[in-house]
Amino acid sequence: MDETLCMPRRRKCAATTREMIFEAARARFLSESYDTVGMRDIARDAGVDVALVSRYFGSKEDLFRLVLKGGEDRKFELPGNAAELPAFFLSMIAQGEDAECGHQRDKLMIMLRSASSPAAAEVIRSSFGRDVLEPLAGVIGEPNADARAVLAMALLIGTNFLKTVMPIEPLSQDELSHFRAELLRLFERVLVPQA
Repeated sequence: MDETLCMPRRRKCAATTREMIFEAARARFLSESYDTVGMRDIARDAGVDVALVSRYFGSKEDLFRLVLKGGEDRKFELPGNAAELPAFFLSMIAQGEDAECGHQRDKLMIMLRSASSPAAAEVIRSSFGRDVLEPLAGVIGEPNADARAVLAMALLIGTNFLKTVMPIEPLSQDELSHFRAELLRLFERVLVPQA
């Protein structure tokens, strides 16, 4: 008797399937630009029918937006007041190779790989504005909160890029400790409204 006939079939869990699709999309967008990634590629990588990708996530643009955010429940967590922001931003640069550091670096790489695509650039711009810049400006408060939020993110992203993606001295992980005080002062100048 064939043993496979006696074994109960394992049902796929919708949450597991959804997670497999999300991870396949994240891996694709991390290694390729938005324009070269197809829904069929993502489905093949996840081992599902392409109709399931659309069913769970809608369009490629919707899926890309969710990958940029890091998932449905993920938010850019900020301290409650402007005075805590400089140390928070410095910790995002100075942190080691923990999971959050890897997540932020992956998001940066996804943005950089796809920024030349007009469709992806618009998704990146709107998602970044809504999910990062607006909440940050809300914590900073007046004056010029929007401009300060943009400057702080430029400093954070640029420093992280030169530290991790294209390591340049003195911003490499080994040398960064010597410049902590200078970076903290830069973040204080940008993030904390002067009295």
